[in-house]
Amino acid sequence: MNFSENIQRIKQMEIYYDTVFNAVHNAPEMLDDEHISAMLEKLTDYYDNGQWMQDYQVDERGEIPKNLKRGVLAQDAMHDLLHDVDEAKKLITAPFDDLPIIFYNRYIEIGDIKSFDKDAHNKTIEIYVGSAIFNKSIKRRSVVSVLNEIEKICKDKKAELVFKSCEGGKWDALDWAHSVYLIICGAMERNIFGSLIVYTNKTVDELSNPDIKNFRSEQDLRRFQNIIRLAEKVITL
Repeated sequence: MNFSENIQRIKQMEIYYDTVFNAVHNAPEMLDDEHISAMLEKLTDYYDNGQWMQDYQVDERGEIPKNLKRGVLAQDAMHDLLHDVDEAKKLITAPFDDLPIIFYNRYIEIGDIKSFDKDAHNKTIEIYVGSAIFNKSIKRRSVVSVLNEIEKICKDKKAELVFKSCEGGKWDALDWAHSVYLIICGAMERNIFGSLIVYTNKTVDELSNPDIKNFRSEQDLRRFQNIIRLAEKVITL
């Protein structure tokens, strides 16, 4: 049987998927672009009208060339992308005080996690936060894996949680804010600490009046400012 139609469709949808994925994670305001909107519409129709399942089944039978790029056929890829698109659109259109902090809820940019005993009952945990773009020691990790590591270090003990940026390195302000906020929320939700004190080596000026050059767009700056406001509420609980 000739599967050229399936192959051509997978190739085209792979282009659409990569384009929309990059827009969602790097420039969500581009979701309003007419060309990207058209790609998203075709992707959604592809997923909903049965063609995705047809291509998936053909691939499962081993009838698609092994060297064909086909990330779009990964079982959770399309579902996750469409979910992320919905959340990104909420993030863009919702009032700032009600913004859902879900956009970066899978992965954060984290380096070393170090712990020091202050005394028999107290620890200091230093978490290096940054951007993998600027620093090779920073890795993309899931929020869950970071929380698991923190929990092993300091279960039911008093702790100071210190967020640091790598010395001498650039920092992506939005990545930094998301990482700090999500770790704080996750630690509180799990009740990891007997008590929680949060410090950072970022200055008040860096947080309250950040340099626009640290952001990819004006919209990213506004998101950062909102996250800082939310984090202040969380920290003062």
